[in-house]
Amino acid sequence: MKERISGFLAFAEERPVGLIMLSESAALFARGTYGIITELYVVPDQRSSGVAMALIDAAVTLGTTKGWGQLEVGAPRQPMWNRSPRSALYLKLGFSEIGPRLKLPLHGLACPRGQASPPAPTRLEPRRRRAPRRGIPDSTVPTFA
Repeated sequence: MKERISGFLAFAEERPVGLIMLSESAALFARGTYGIITELYVVPDQRSSGVAMALIDAAVTLGTTKGWGQLEVGAPRQPMWNRSPRSALYLKLGFSEIGPRLKLPLHGLACPRGQASPPAPTRLEPRRRRAPRRGIPDSTVPTFA
């Protein structure tokens, strides 16, 4: 994991004022590896001072060094994103919108370490019952031994 998770801490004198965390992933659409900004935080009194831009610049430098095809960041729901000063920062730095992200909370679905995991379809069964059917037969869901 050490090679796939990275972070940078920004300082003003000796005081930490900002943090960016990155993870590396891989996908066909990215033609290989790419980076994801998982967290970007700047203390309130240092916002609009260039700290976030410097942290993103460090992320870009790292991604370039590692050969990432792109750098992504998740955005909040679109109405909130449109009013957010964060969107202006990312757009100003050359990011482009590629669409919303979706999530599946896994709280309570994971098995404690050392115990055998039930097959994935069993853990998702309560959600399947609540989700509307879209014409995809259950046989398309892969099973793992």
